[in-house]
Amino acid sequence: MGRHRSDRRIRGISKGPVVAVGVVIALVLGVLGWFHLRDRTDDQGTAAAGTCVEGDATLTVAADPDIADAVRNIADTYTATRPVVRDHCITVTVHDTPTPAAVDALTTGTWNDTLGPAPALWIPADSTATARVPAVLDGGPKPIASTPVVLAARTDLPGLSWQDLPARQATDLKLALPDDVSASYAVLDAVAAATTNTPGPLDDTQAASPQVTAAISALTLAAPAAGPDPLTALAAGSAPFQTVPATAAALRDHPGLVAVTPTGPTPVADHPAAILDTDWVDDTTARAAAQFVDHLRKPEQQQLLTDAGFGTTPATTLTPATGPAATRLAQTFANPALPQTTTILLDVSGSMGYDDITGTRLNNTVTALTTRLDTLPDSSEVGLWVYSRGLDGAKPYQVKVPTGPLSADDRRTRLDDALRGLRPRTATSTYASLIAAHQAAAEGFTDGRTNSVLLITDGPNDDTSTTAAQLEKALTDAAHPVRVDVISIGDTPDRATLQKTADITGGTLTVVPSAHSPELTAALTDLLA
Repeated sequence: MGRHRSDRRIRGISKGPVVAVGVVIALVLGVLGWFHLRDRTDDQGTAAAGTCVEGDATLTVAADPDIADAVRNIADTYTATRPVVRDHCITVTVHDTPTPAAVDALTTGTWNDTLGPAPALWIPADSTATARVPAVLDGGPKPIASTPVVLAARTDLPGLSWQDLPARQATDLKLALPDDVSASYAVLDAVAAATTNTPGPLDDTQAASPQVTAAISALTLAAPAAGPDPLTALAAGSAPFQTVPATAAALRDHPGLVAVTPTGPTPVADHPAAILDTDWVDDTTARAAAQFVDHLRKPEQQQLLTDAGFGTTPATTLTPATGPAATRLAQTFANPALPQTTTILLDVSGSMGYDDITGTRLNNTVTALTTRLDTLPDSSEVGLWVYSRGLDGAKPYQVKVPTGPLSADDRRTRLDDALRGLRPRTATSTYASLIAAHQAAAEGFTDGRTNSVLLITDGPNDDTSTTAAQLEKALTDAAHPVRVDVISIGDTPDRATLQKTADITGGTLTVVPSAHSPELTAALTDLLA
């Protein structure tokens, strides 16, 4: 029987689908591998940065003592996060640096080691400080925390205004003004603004005005000594003063004190963070400073500053003086002007009736004088004598208005009426009249003031009965030091004698070309201050 051969074959799997599946798997594995490699690379990069291959670096912050503790607490937590800048691990240190001292150091360009290490970031009390040193700043400062400037006191002082402070300084106020505390300067700014009836900012002309100079000088000259820690001393009841400038935030640490906010626009300490552009700041610390400023301005850090007492603003805010005006106020604070007592001795001889462009010499002089007297503060003491010959019997001079405070006896109106009623007379008796006026000023000498005679003349001494030697002896023998300032309208033949008169009394001689000239106005501005 024959065997039949079978035709059946075992069928294999098609290669096409297998290849396709393999490709898909390879792609998936490739993508997963790429993500893994990318994440690993990022992790390695982060780890590499975290190793601080360039080493450690310190960001030094100079902060006003008012805010230094709050900034220091934030800096400590920031440093704990191990911030990295340009492969440097950054440590932030904060030093207490009084704003006035920092301004002085940055103005000179030499950081004083007693203020701490030279900083890359500066946080002064307010923006007036940064405005005084724009050349050393890297970009614009960014305010980080605000608080009103107030008067710290043991009890409230109701009804007090900024304008009241100078008048009440010597009585019930007794305001200390420590020159190393920025709040003192803010208080003076508020007083100056109130004196000129402006919400600020003051301009240079206003800051240099006699009214502002007198107000700041009155506060400064009568200010009790502050001592090294005025708030603590005031709280303990051991201070020789009753009030002292401070910020509302600073009083949180002194619960026994109250914050007195005088009526009127209130100054604010806004604590700007300013990156410095100086020789001691490198790129790394500058970048670290920028990052730390951004950190300070984040909401969570702002809340910490609010918890520390910052963040409040007054109802009416003073716009602070900046630039030359702020500098002028600081100069007056450092060098206050003593109140002045001045007897004006005015030549009314015939030559003062000569034509002088817009009127007679006398009329132009009267106009300049009345304009200047209108600007003097009430604390000024002024009198008016005139001289020629035979004005009061045999006397060549006449007392039109006795010397005294402008605030008393309607003296402003009396001076104005007397000046406007003057007419040129005859000859000139300068020496005899000056001797009499100087003697009267010495007899009425006021302690604590600059006492002076202001002689305004246009001609030589015509009276030969009194010599230059007699004049010199009388001035030298005076019972009290009374300065003689001379304004000569034109260069008179008596110039040598007038110069010697000024020299021996500590005064000045100013020669102006005419009574119509701006030089006369400038001289009166300087001598009647």
